[in-house]
Amino acid sequence: MVQVLRSVYDAMVAHALTTPSAECCGLLSGKHGTITRLFQAANVAENTAVRYEAAPHDVMRILGDIEGAGEQHLGIYHSHVNSPAYPSATDRRLAAYDVAYVLISLKNRAKPSVRAFRLVKQHPADEDAEVREEAIEIVDSPR
Repeated sequence: MVQVLRSVYDAMVAHALTTPSAECCGLLSGKHGTITRLFQAANVAENTAVRYEAAPHDVMRILGDIEGAGEQHLGIYHSHVNSPAYPSATDRRLAAYDVAYVLISLKNRAKPSVRAFRLVKQHPADEDAEVREEAIEIVDSPR
């Protein structure tokens, strides 16, 4: 189960809605397994309408901020502009962290779909990851 503060959940959806024609992306952190902070990252992919690539300098800065705050990197989020909230073949191939991958689908902009997954690889160089969906529990305060 992925436990996330309501304010962070709402901020992920809001970020996706502010970039309705491009995939948004960012990192998630917290303590004791609860996601309590969101860090937006620039999407530097060649075609942002169908792919995300978090800017490497943003990722390095954010990971440093997370470590400096004594928190853990717990997730990565991104949006899908016109496809379901399910990891694409590219998402599975490029998965590099053992964290929750949260996807926000904007197929229905009036009611975005948000789902979380673990993308499990036996070896980091594997071309594909096993997809395991995880329930999202929205909480009002950290445990």
